[in-house]
Order: sequence, then structure tokens, then C-alpha cells
Amino acid sequence: MALAARNSSTADIDGVPPVPAARFFRPASAVALRTDAEQIGAAIAAWLDEEWAPLPEHAELGRAVAVAWERRRATGDALEDDDVASVLLGVANDLLAGFDFGPTFTSAFDVANKAVELAMRRDGMEACDCSGGGGGGAGDV
Repeated sequence: MALAARNSSTADIDGVPPVPAARFFRPASAVALRTDAEQIGAAIAAWLDEEWAPLPEHAELGRAVAVAWERRRATGDALEDDDVASVLLGVANDLLAGFDFGPTFTSAFDVANKAVELAMRRDGMEACDCSGGGGGGAGDV
């Protein structure tokens, strides 16, 4: 019986309740989502320019992030659209599938982590500075 309880996704493990999933706030409208995505994309481009050097590829990557962000936040599945982990993995996968990172000195996961970090801070969530950036400066959303 104890083994069955341990395998349940909702069961406490050693008396510690599961940590609830982190969730973003729902955008008020499709226009608000597009604006949010564009702001995150612009912040990513500025962060990369500041972190490395201004490159036209950073602006292209920022636009790709905006497209991926909007796509992943508007799937029609509210649980997935707002779940931080789902958005992170979805944005990273979209970027891996459609962007050449060669000239950018970064990776899909670095960029997706930074985008999620910016959105978490904007939504008032605690975020670890996982992307290596200082969490401030040009990357603020």
C-alpha cells in the first residue's frame, strides 16, 4: 500500500506535499498576448546585444521568440498555455526546430530560460537567474 501511495502523482512523499506548478497570468486578450510576446522578444534581443555584441541575428532571434511565445501561450489548452514548464519547453522546442543559433553565441534553452525568467519576474514570481544574465538592465520586461 505504501508503494502505491508513493507512485501517485498527488500523494505526499515522506509527508511533504507536492509543489504546485508555477503558472503565468492569463493574457486579457489576443492583442495583449501579442504585445506581451513582442515585448519579451524585444527584451531577448536587447539582452543578447548587451551580453555579447549588437548583431542583426539577435533581432531575428527576438522575433522568433515572440512568435514561439505567442504560439505556446495560445494553444487552447489553458493548463498548458499558462504552465511555466510547458511554455519553457515549448518555446525551446520551437526555437530548436526553426532557428539557426550559430552566429548568436547562445542556445534555444538559454533563450527560452531567459524569456521565462523575464515573464516570471513580470508576473511577480520568484525566479532564479538561470540564464546567466543579471536579471536587470536591457532584459527587463
